[in-house]
Amino acid sequence: MRRGGNRCRIYNTRVVALALAAPILSCFDLYVVILDEYNELADYNISKHILDVHRCEEAGFDVVFTTQEFQLYVRVARTLNPTISEENKEVLVECYRNL
Repeated sequence: MRRGGNRCRIYNTRVVALALAAPILSCFDLYVVILDEYNELADYNISKHILDVHRCEEAGFDVVFTTQEFQLYVRVARTLNPTISEENKEVLVECYRNL
């Protein structure tokens, strides 16, 4: 298995590391980079699980909510107006600046 050819170089600039054009990246306020450590056994187990689920050889997950329950949840969630304290705003802004 060839390693390194498509791996993110974390010490490069974000534009170089993600191999995306700067104009595309500038369209977003926030983007998340997930670094995946190379682990052949874990990668194999994850890919096997995904393939087994799609081949119906393994159970995926049970549906917890009915469609009506989910629609009710969305309606209630839309009525909420969460707030954030000034202290937490400052922490969030500082973390965003450090990205």
